[in-house]
Amino acid sequence: MKNLKKWLVVMLSAVMAFATFGLVSCGDDTENSSSQESISSETDNSSSEENSVDPEELGTFYTLQEAYDNSYISHDNLQTIAELVNSNQEIDLGLLDLEDAETIKNLYSKQYDITNEDIIINFYGYHNDCVAVIMSERGAGGATVITNITVEGVEFIYPDCDTEVIIWKR
Repeated sequence: MKNLKKWLVVMLSAVMAFATFGLVSCGDDTENSSSQESISSETDNSSSEENSVDPEELGTFYTLQEAYDNSYISHDNLQTIAELVNSNQEIDLGLLDLEDAETIKNLYSKQYDITNEDIIINFYGYHNDCVAVIMSERGAGGATVITNITVEGVEFIYPDCDTEVIIWKR
């Protein structure tokens, strides 16, 4: 009986430690998430000339709220993106222009100091002059805690805490 109590305490402690780790790792960091698709290897071979480009020339990433507040995307755009995200769908990556994909990867790699080969892009469409994507790093996994974010009354349900749509504007 005593051994059973000790075993239960150890197991409960392990479960609590795991749960605490999962909750602590759910910060606002958007660089890590699991994904199913990545840009073809054609975009992984960036030239040294492109790597020397000032990140400001590559465009800017915005949160959904920032993009909406700056009128880069509309409420209809938010709803379209949310429908895709909430149904765990994305748009065929082949529809993302290769030059845009390469530029997005270059900017992301500069901002988060990772190599282009390790970047995964989930594509959620062109909206006005912007591109909606979820960026992640190959091999990096976040805690699998469902996260809900509401932007202007539109709810986005993400499969893990390290996942969030960002908007790229050239």
